[in-house]
Amino acid sequence: MTPAVDPDPGKLQARDEPEWDRAIREYWPRVFRYVGKHIPDRDACEDLTQSTFRGAVEGIGRFDRQYNFEQYLFGIAKNRVIDFLRRKRPLPWSPMTDPDGSSVFSGLEARKREEETPSRVLIGRETLERRRRALVDALRRFVQEEWEAGQHRRLAVVEALFVAGVRNKDVWKRFGLKDEVAAAGIKFRAIRRVRELLRDRDPGMSLFPDLHAEGGKAGGG
Repeated sequence: MTPAVDPDPGKLQARDEPEWDRAIREYWPRVFRYVGKHIPDRDACEDLTQSTFRGAVEGIGRFDRQYNFEQYLFGIAKNRVIDFLRRKRPLPWSPMTDPDGSSVFSGLEARKREEETPSRVLIGRETLERRRRALVDALRRFVQEEWEAGQHRRLAVVEALFVAGVRNKDVWKRFGLKDEVAAAGIKFRAIRRVRELLRDRDPGMSLFPDLHAEGGKAGGG
């Protein structure tokens, strides 16, 4: 069997779609197996694998050529697994009290109530509404792009994945795709495109700061 050729970093940095498709097909099963060695939940493994490739796209502009793509990708996967396990681990608890005998958390709760002023609540609601409108606009644009490109089956797959909640392992047979990796690739591209559209709709970086922050992270995370 001819060994797989490592993806071309230059093409990946140029967001070359066929090169990313090849990277997904080559590495998705391997990343999924790696994650599965540490996390037994299949759905969580699927989500973390998806997150790994999303991180790879976000950070590819700062790809260090002294490493190969596999090292770069699995470095991200390792960080995703570590973050997931940290979140799942229960926080240590101890009956700490203030000098007056009340719980230390009571002060935090009081501060929270003080901070929730009417003006801040109103600003928060307005921000949520602006985010909702931006998301609706981005999704509408994404659907329009796919429809105009004649990707009707791909749209149906996206609807099954995101609206009906069908998992990759089930959706590929339903729509006659080659395999589960093909379904994962469609999901990956959809998320990537919607995130790009959301960033375009947030030039001031005020609505979705996390999206802009991820776009500027180093490639290892």
